[in-house]
Amino acid sequence: MVVRLQPALGAVEDTAKPVGRDRVADHGVMHDRNSRTRPDVSALAVRSERKEMAESGHRTRERVVGTVEFRGVGGGDARAASVPRLPAAPIHRHAVCERLNRARDIGGGTALLSSVAGSGKTVAVVSWLECIGTRGRTVAWTTLGEQHNDPVLFWDTVAASVGAPTATPDPSPRAAAAALLRWLDATPGEVVIVLDDAHVLHDPITLSALSFFLSRLPKPVTIVVAARFDPPVAWPQLDASGVLVRVGGDSLRFTRDETRELFEGERVRVSESDVDEIVGTTRGWAAMVRFVLLLFAETGTRPAALDSLTASRRPVAADRIVDELLASMSPRTRRFLAATAVPDDFTTDLAAALAGPRAEHTLARLLATNFPISRTGSGRSEVYRYHPMMRAYLLAELTRTMGHERRAALDAQVGRWFERERQPDRALGHLVASGDHGEIARCVAESGPRAVWSGSGTAWLRALDDAPADIGGDPFVHLLRAMHAVRHREFGGARAFVDIANAAVGSDLCPPHVFARLRVAVTRDVEGALGILDAGDVPPTDRPDVECYVALVEARTDPAAAAPLLHRALALAEHVRIPELELAARALLAADAGAHGSLTVMAGRAEAALAFAAGAGLRQSVDAARSGALLALQRYLTAEVPVRGADPAADPVAYALAELDGLADSDDRAVAAQTIARAARRSAEGPPVPVAGPMLALATTWMLLELHEPEHARSVVRAAHDLYGDVAECEIGRAAIDVACGHAGDARVRLDSVLTRTDPSPSRVDALVLRAVVRAEAGDRVGSDADIEAALLAAEPERLVRPFLAVRGAMALLDAGAGRFGCLDEFAETIRHRPDAVHARSAVILTAAETRVLRQLPSPCTAGEIAAVLGVSVNTVKTHLRGIYGKLGASTRTEAVGAARAIGLL
Repeated sequence: MVVRLQPALGAVEDTAKPVGRDRVADHGVMHDRNSRTRPDVSALAVRSERKEMAESGHRTRERVVGTVEFRGVGGGDARAASVPRLPAAPIHRHAVCERLNRARDIGGGTALLSSVAGSGKTVAVVSWLECIGTRGRTVAWTTLGEQHNDPVLFWDTVAASVGAPTATPDPSPRAAAAALLRWLDATPGEVVIVLDDAHVLHDPITLSALSFFLSRLPKPVTIVVAARFDPPVAWPQLDASGVLVRVGGDSLRFTRDETRELFEGERVRVSESDVDEIVGTTRGWAAMVRFVLLLFAETGTRPAALDSLTASRRPVAADRIVDELLASMSPRTRRFLAATAVPDDFTTDLAAALAGPRAEHTLARLLATNFPISRTGSGRSEVYRYHPMMRAYLLAELTRTMGHERRAALDAQVGRWFERERQPDRALGHLVASGDHGEIARCVAESGPRAVWSGSGTAWLRALDDAPADIGGDPFVHLLRAMHAVRHREFGGARAFVDIANAAVGSDLCPPHVFARLRVAVTRDVEGALGILDAGDVPPTDRPDVECYVALVEARTDPAAAAPLLHRALALAEHVRIPELELAARALLAADAGAHGSLTVMAGRAEAALAFAAGAGLRQSVDAARSGALLALQRYLTAEVPVRGADPAADPVAYALAELDGLADSDDRAVAAQTIARAARRSAEGPPVPVAGPMLALATTWMLLELHEPEHARSVVRAAHDLYGDVAECEIGRAAIDVACGHAGDARVRLDSVLTRTDPSPSRVDALVLRAVVRAEAGDRVGSDADIEAALLAAEPERLVRPFLAVRGAMALLDAGAGRFGCLDEFAETIRHRPDAVHARSAVILTAAETRVLRQLPSPCTAGEIAAVLGVSVNTVKTHLRGIYGKLGASTRTEAVGAARAIGLL
């Protein structure tokens, strides 16, 4: 490999960065800044040429370890220098090498490495040159300086770097570029030209000629341009022509594997969690990763090393950042940076509020120069965030140059802005940091309820921990903490906070009538969750946010009057724009419709709630899960539209209903049934889901009884009872288990009790169908016909077909009464002729003893061995076998096992 390099006019590029005032760090390199000198270019060239000719007698010299040398061209202005030397082998930058190789593969391609100082561009290019090999290739490296804005000097330098003639008949820059192109086209072998620090170029004539040059490269030539930001070259045209490969900051960032490899190469041991924290803190910024490595080596402890990175009083990277990124910026820009570093992230609107109307222009300029700032979103929703280590320095600079009072004023300004934007947790955090007692108290009183009801309640209360003690310990705050605890089902803590608030005379944060109203509502909310009587009532307030919460609490604790209260809560939530409360009201309105038997209305309201949740970013909330479960329930009971699958962790009720809906298509019904039963029990451990939760327990009970699993069914009913209390669905489930266990009399008593209630819930159809079956088996044909007809009458308006498919024996009653149901015949025939009704019609009912024998049939045991296992006589086993074969329509043991598996008995 023949390599031609131009002198590094002043320094190794962007990876040589200061650790202190006099030291500069690179990845594996330490340089003394004061020892760097500018070499005499002509003297270097002469000495290089003479050395080559004297030692080798050839025009080329092979590369030696640690240095890449170049041949001179006789009579030309040959210049020689060393590549940035790396005493330790650099780690392989896979992503960068892959993109640089892509530029080589193009043939006449250009690679543009554009990223902030310290991102490792130089080291990445050097390591790539190491990777591509040493034979049959000419490499020329030129580190550009301000003087190269002279177009004549620029083209003479580039030409000399590859050994091309520097004198041309036409002295114009474009003619020089064209002459170099012709020379490169005639030169055999591959040529790689590296133009480092290209961001210093600004002369229009030089840049125009460079654009012309890059657009016409011969195929054996690859140009690598490294810069801190894109020099103003015609990059879009090159990109459109397919000859440009960009290598940006994303590709140059250190990955977890590369970070680990760097540390291991320096024999510094780090754990996986350390690597995660290093990458998270440095964001893969190469120079900063190297700083962390040095800190680990110096401090010897992980916390000390990582904490010092973003310590606002003296960031370890301060000197380096000032020298490389901030020194050339105007005072106006530095004030902008300091002010906008106060929030963790910011929009253009917040930036304008903090630093003036030219914020958008300043941000665009920072992005164009690859300043370490990230941008997400689009339009007015764009959010900007500084690199965490840069932000730490900027905050330190803000305090040092403007004082603590200015920092506090900016925190207060940011807090008020976030308050207006309805981000209470961030608002409170900045107001607490400002130390303004009056502003903190006002924020807590006005925004506290909104914060607790929103998804940021935990963060808001965490920020409140740092507030003055008299604010954090106010009884009003204890009520807010109780509300938050109830929302997260921490009822013990909620009760304790309520007791503290009730023991207080009043609050210093809000008027007495507001405190009294909120105290009663929170007490009722907590006691309702604990199953205690409500706590009385007080007159309404003029706070719509408080009244919205009060209406929701009253609706939950007084189902009979829920509908008007929920409509009021919905209107208030829309007025005060609290999406969490609006979604809660929508979900409860859907549940209220279902509780009154209006499943179509329930489904419509649930769909509307889900659409609202998606638009408000609340799709993962508890109320969105409740709405999804209610929609799934309606689809399951009507069996017209397949139930959409759901996340088993976030929405176990909807997930279990979807699995129940697809049970008939399962390859292994027994395994699927176990999965459904586990999901049903798990749903009873989470937040209650009105209507859908109890109905899921009942549906799961029918399934388990179909598979002869009464004990599992009993555990599901028990879990539902623990969460929902003595609801009708639990009593119907117990009745079904009684029937399966041969206690029809007990079942009849339970069912009579359920059906005497005026509750119009959808489970009433299940109770009527089951009682019809029980009466039929007891010989009460008249009562059975009356119940099955009453079930059809109750089910027909909402087209509830599932109870007739789920209750064993129901299809036989429909078959027996076919054509005798009058105006209900059409609905009955719809059920009877469903494809999935075949299973229900041919349902096999085995006794408990027959079930025990059936479970032994897949084994190789003989009848005598089965008798020994079960502790009965051989004749008893044979009697049960005859009963099993008859019910399954089988004549052999193999046929019986196959039939039992086909219908889910095994």
